[in-house]
Amino acid sequence: MAALDFLDRFDSELVIGLVAPVGAEKSIVIDEIKDSLAAFGYTTVKIKLSDFLKDIQSKHGVELIDEPENERINSYMNAGNKVREDMNRGDALALWAVSEIKRKLRPPEEKWNEKRAYILDSLKHPKEVESLRRIYGNGFFLIGIYSPEEQRFEYLHRNRNIADEDAKALIERDYNEENPNNAEQQTRETFHVADAFVSLLNRPKPENRFPELWI
Repeated sequence: MAALDFLDRFDSELVIGLVAPVGAEKSIVIDEIKDSLAAFGYTTVKIKLSDFLKDIQSKHGVELIDEPENERINSYMNAGNKVREDMNRGDALALWAVSEIKRKLRPPEEKWNEKRAYILDSLKHPKEVESLRRIYGNGFFLIGIYSPEEQRFEYLHRNRNIADEDAKALIERDYNEENPNNAEQQTRETFHVADAFVSLLNRPKPENRFPELWI
């Protein structure tokens, strides 16, 4: 079977989850997914799971910070942990995304025959994956985005203007956060249950930007 030919077998929604460590350039993968799906007649919508935190921050007593960048990222990590702990659900943010797909993003009834795909940016807990696989079955795919630590550090430092020590602390926290009550994000464990993996190692030239894919 040629690459991506399996998409011709789907007539309804596709849900594609992404899991990536902090500092990985997810936009490269997202753009290529959109282009590839468009070739098969899909309209693609990106849902950023962290947007949920903006909606409920006052209810859960969390504070989201806009700047500086390292504090912004840490505040979103803190908020995600707090929401999962308060709701006692590791899949809290993923269930919000499911609600958004059903409540806001479904097309009008006269366009239900259109092929639609939703990219969930991004998953951070294995329970999110379990729930999405239970809800969407074979219509859900999880893609793990790999980027070496040195490359992520460079991106945070040069592109996001984060100081060396702060960039190192973010990388360490994101990938190795402890989870005594199972509420903290678990990027490493989530990455290991992906259906396919994309490597951003040795990024190709812009005209051929999609990195190597392992399934």
